[in-house]
Amino acid sequence: MTMCTKALLGDPIPSLGPGLVPCESAVESINETISYHAQYWSTLCLNQSIPAEDVLTSSKKIKPANGKIVTSEGNNNNINNSSKNVQTLICEGQLLRGLSLSEAKAVGQPEDANEEAKRSGDEGGGGPPEPSTSQGNVASSAEKAPTLTDFLCDNIQALVNEEMFAVVPLRSCPHLPQIRPIPDNGIDTNATCESCTQPNENWTCLVCYTTQCGRYVNEHMLQHHLETEHPLTLSFSDLSVWCYPCQAYIDNQALYNAKNAAHISKFGSQLTWSYQRKE
Repeated sequence: MTMCTKALLGDPIPSLGPGLVPCESAVESINETISYHAQYWSTLCLNQSIPAEDVLTSSKKIKPANGKIVTSEGNNNNINNSSKNVQTLICEGQLLRGLSLSEAKAVGQPEDANEEAKRSGDEGGGGPPEPSTSQGNVASSAEKAPTLTDFLCDNIQALVNEEMFAVVPLRSCPHLPQIRPIPDNGIDTNATCESCTQPNENWTCLVCYTTQCGRYVNEHMLQHHLETEHPLTLSFSDLSVWCYPCQAYIDNQALYNAKNAAHISKFGSQLTWSYQRKE
């Protein structure tokens, strides 16, 4: 509960140790908890573009992800609104982070202890008292793990000018039923393009499981789609799935088997289940 509260106040979230992967049941429980708490935390923004909307307005409900790309095509009103939203988010985030660090400092070394250490240092002729270990840990943690507030502060101008954007994958797609079962030999993420033998930026078709290069190499996967009308393809680089007819990235539990096979080939381990199970 303490770590959850600190995270909601803006403190850095601790990462997993090396070699560890999230537990499937834990991810499912977290997703269920998020769905319940979203209605009570107006600042809890999930699967949303930044700063596409005013996430700090308590009366405004969070909209589901729509798969659109936030680009520089917005009008001046949208730019002004985005600027205000980001600046408001930064101010509140800095205030909460300051409160959190102040509380940690108060717990680590009481004010009376500071005064006593200062007096003893003056009387003994020594240097200034050294900060406590807890204070050093708090400062070190804040320096090593930048928060969302830090990121927004560093990139405020780019966000206001809409030079940065976020891509939100669609949760469903009418072409998902066309996915075929994975071949017996699985998916080899080290395979080269079957048309030009290029080893980089390759994709596999989720209908016939041919391996072709992407549009930034020789566009052989795009040509394959135009010739066969096979809609869905999986990237060997980041395991994302692209739908050509929808012109969007897709993330659905129907894609898990293909993503898991590619994950095993690429990393040698199972892909953690991150979808809510259907009742």
